[in-house]
Amino acid sequence: MESYTPQLTAGRDVQGSDDREKVQLFLSCRNLPNMDVLSKSDPQVKVYIADGKGRFFLLDQTEVVADNLNPEFKKIIILDHIFERRQTVKFEVVDVDMNDRFEHIGEVVTTLGKIIGSRGGTAELELIERHNQSKRGTLIVYSEKIRSTNEVIRMKWKAENLPDVSGWFSKFAPNLRFFRSRDDGAWIEVHTTESTSSTSPSWKEFNIRKQKLCSGFMDKAIKLEVWHGKKKVIGMAFCTLRGLLTDYPQKLPLTKTSGNGSSGFIILESASIVQNNEFLDYIMGGTQLNAMIAIDYTVSNKDPRRRIDRHQLTPHRLNDYQLAINKIVDILLAYDNDKKIPVYGYGGKPRFPILKSEDTWHCFPLTGKPNDPEVVGLEGVMKAYRRAVRYVELSGPTYFGPLLREASELAQRILDSGEDIYLVLLILTDGVIHDMQATKNLLVAASRLPLSVIIVGIGDADFSDMVTLDGDTGLVDIRGKKADRDLCQFVPWNSVKAVSYTHLTLPTIYSV
Repeated sequence: MESYTPQLTAGRDVQGSDDREKVQLFLSCRNLPNMDVLSKSDPQVKVYIADGKGRFFLLDQTEVVADNLNPEFKKIIILDHIFERRQTVKFEVVDVDMNDRFEHIGEVVTTLGKIIGSRGGTAELELIERHNQSKRGTLIVYSEKIRSTNEVIRMKWKAENLPDVSGWFSKFAPNLRFFRSRDDGAWIEVHTTESTSSTSPSWKEFNIRKQKLCSGFMDKAIKLEVWHGKKKVIGMAFCTLRGLLTDYPQKLPLTKTSGNGSSGFIILESASIVQNNEFLDYIMGGTQLNAMIAIDYTVSNKDPRRRIDRHQLTPHRLNDYQLAINKIVDILLAYDNDKKIPVYGYGGKPRFPILKSEDTWHCFPLTGKPNDPEVVGLEGVMKAYRRAVRYVELSGPTYFGPLLREASELAQRILDSGEDIYLVLLILTDGVIHDMQATKNLLVAASRLPLSVIIVGIGDADFSDMVTLDGDTGLVDIRGKKADRDLCQFVPWNSVKAVSYTHLTLPTIYSV
């Protein structure tokens, strides 16, 4: 099956606004308090940015570093620096437990301008506990300008004659790690291959964004290290991207980290630059978005003990489902010519005049018409939703599988037709899904189709499963096959519902 590649208009220049530039932030902490009893804290940094009214919304977050009070975070935070605008940023450091719940450690509010204007681009910020205003350690933010590029580097590496340093009680399984140089001389790890049991391993081909590998600069230094396990460095080599792309296959001797002598060789077998076109490239090249919407009608939407009814309709106030539909669908429709949207419900029992069932359905047309799920425009979606509240009985459990099959079939028909159309499935859900493995399998299979999935979490449930589906680290099916790309994006509605339309596009549309 051929994968989807939208057509672009030749010669179209798609650049950002002249008044902004991309900036990357490197984060680390020092002297954090220990929040755990039997071990050290597991810190994570959440980064918020303020809108025009001073309200903060979650922009991005780092990975969790286990058992460390002085963490160096690998995740790089990238954002636009707009010179003439005051951009207020809040950093919150939290301690994450095993259930993905977190405890507040400390926070600090500053501006992007102050960070960039700090000596050497490095700001040392004092973390404050929000309630008692006590000091909670230091957050170090290093800023660096990057060259904006959509290019992706595809590489394949192997090694020869590595020394076996495994010892008696472990099996030798080396991996190859890539480090980018910062302007202040520090090295940041940006990629690690899989481990392979051999003294002459051949690692799998991989893709890495040029921006991530070398900040977009061809002559910026890159360090490569071969490791055994997590603690033992076998050897290292240095290069630049220009040097790698100019001459390959290329054989680099590995130098020991201490003392003289060789530790074998690493060999670049193949390397190429791939243009990774992004959302605006496709849209300005003529690609149309088609939206498909699915709404959760499981019984967890109603909790009499907490006086919660998420589908409750009131005359002068929109519920969270209506608010999410109103904001996100309005954005999607701007890129949809015919404005026709199939709208489905799931996890409920349909009781429409011509569509009735005593069984729970996990994909039914919200129009109540068995063979006609489409409505026209945002008003059509809102009208169908308001009407369906009277005709759908809440039930369960929560299955995404039937929705993904329906969307995949539609995306396959689009691909077969040759039309330059991209499908976006918007799933609104209030809780935990019960077919996680089937959902993973379907998403991996759909990663070759013109389809993206946006999952919006309504309410305050445990959405850790949804974060897993947001395949930034690679989604894998039951057979071990990895998704061709990241096609699923999770958005916690409580984090974004108060922000403007413009800011909402950051975690949603730009991730398509």
